[in-house]
Amino acid sequence: MSIETSIDPDGGFAHHVATGAPTAADFISALQELYADPRHAPEKGGIWDLRRVDSIGVTTEDMLRIVEHIRETRGPQPGRTALVVGRDVEFGLGRMYQAYSESVVTFRVFRDWEAALAWITQEPRPEDQEQR
Repeated sequence: MSIETSIDPDGGFAHHVATGAPTAADFISALQELYADPRHAPEKGGIWDLRRVDSIGVTTEDMLRIVEHIRETRGPQPGRTALVVGRDVEFGLGRMYQAYSESVVTFRVFRDWEAALAWITQEPRPEDQEQR
């Protein structure tokens, strides 16, 4: 698989690192493993680091399938998801996901790891609940 997942020991959030050319199946598999992990606390959020991918094999239909998978398995729980990207193409895909997933998760796309980390670890805000 081209996505490795760990749980941050200090912050408790999920940390996903994608490399190579991840597909929709890779993203869904990583999510299934995360949701099965007893250490996973959805309210702590997660960061997806896509700065090391060569390409992403995800179509618009795949994106909708990922969003539906999250909607069905995670449900409307508090928490944030950050996407960290290094290229415009991943930034655009992240924004597309953000539009599709608006009612599922509180989501932002970043180009800077430190900014994503600061956002994911700050206290929840009212708008985190309002999007649901």
